[in-house]
Amino acid sequence: MWSPDGQRIAFDARVEGNPDIWVMNADGTQPRRMTSEPSEDVTGAWTPDGNAIVFCSNRGGDLQLWRVPVAGGAAAAAHARRGIRSQAVARSQVTFTT
Repeated sequence: MWSPDGQRIAFDARVEGNPDIWVMNADGTQPRRMTSEPSEDVTGAWTPDGNAIVFCSNRGGDLQLWRVPVAGGAAAAAHARRGIRSQAVARSQVTFTT
């Protein structure tokens, strides 16, 4: 998923067994892991200002939306509702159904 300014790409990748959220420059340099929990962190989408990535994770037991700041820091639950039933990616937008 391209950042709003087109300079970076967010993606999920399985590097050490479970998928995590990663960010790299648009030219493929400087990959940086944004999450490292023993959960499945997938389907990242940039916030409109490009300062954070919202993603789907089962780290709380059920699938839930989480948000991690791109500048660094811990991820936090993006909302109190639990149990995402589906997710879809189309035209640089992610849609979640709860």
